[in-house]
Amino acid sequence: MLNLTKGEYLGSVSKSIAAGGLIIGITDYRSGQSHSPLHAHENAHFSLVLKGTMVVGRKRHSGLQTAAERFSYIQSGEQHQTRLGTSSGKNINLEIEPAFLRRYDLNECHVTQMARSPGAMLMMLRFYNELQKANPCFTDHIDFLVLSLLQDRNKLSKVAPPSWVVILRDLLNVNWDKELSLQQLSEAAGVHPVTISKSFHRYFGCGLGDYRRRIKLERAVELIASGNSSLTSVACACGFFDQSHFIKSFKAGTGMLPKHLRFLSAIQDG
Repeated sequence: MLNLTKGEYLGSVSKSIAAGGLIIGITDYRSGQSHSPLHAHENAHFSLVLKGTMVVGRKRHSGLQTAAERFSYIQSGEQHQTRLGTSSGKNINLEIEPAFLRRYDLNECHVTQMARSPGAMLMMLRFYNELQKANPCFTDHIDFLVLSLLQDRNKLSKVAPPSWVVILRDLLNVNWDKELSLQQLSEAAGVHPVTISKSFHRYFGCGLGDYRRRIKLERAVELIASGNSSLTSVACACGFFDQSHFIKSFKAGTGMLPKHLRFLSAIQDG
């Protein structure tokens, strides 16, 4: 099996930046790199497909389990393969070194939590946008953006969240396109509405409205990148009042306009 060291990927890495135990880089894949050998990375990393499609096969006891993934989280040492489903592809990666984890008293369980947090895909798009602009102040904000994905803001608590938090998280993610009332959420989670109102920010890292908006924007990213829907249709499908509201929210969440992601995803070879 192939073991890759920090900052190393099987595509062609460009525009890489390292800051305080975090490595951000863009990787381009061509047809000759369409199928990787079984490999693992030294460090855990997030990967967002910006162009093309990527199928990830993860080694499990039952064999290699494969699925197309727009956003991936690969643990350090996790054995996996990747297969390019198109003639070319482009990813942005965020690699998290042990030095970053030690500095903030974190472990890979916290990184897993970050990867599952609505907002991770949006953060990756913001990183891509900043790399393209070559903003010299960008490195000052990387830690803050990554840590903002921690859903339990009482840092780094090693105590598992209450069961209602898990129920609520699953409910909101499954019903991302529905406007569930606080009372409905309360009944489903089995706690008083006041408990949700007072404690939501602590366990989710933002208010209920912001959490819902992040989920909707991430669905929008997937629809835009697929290239199968107009931006107007995407705005409507994701529950935004109108296209103007959608564009404003998308820019605030990712640092780029929806049309720029559409253009990036649709770039043709050559």
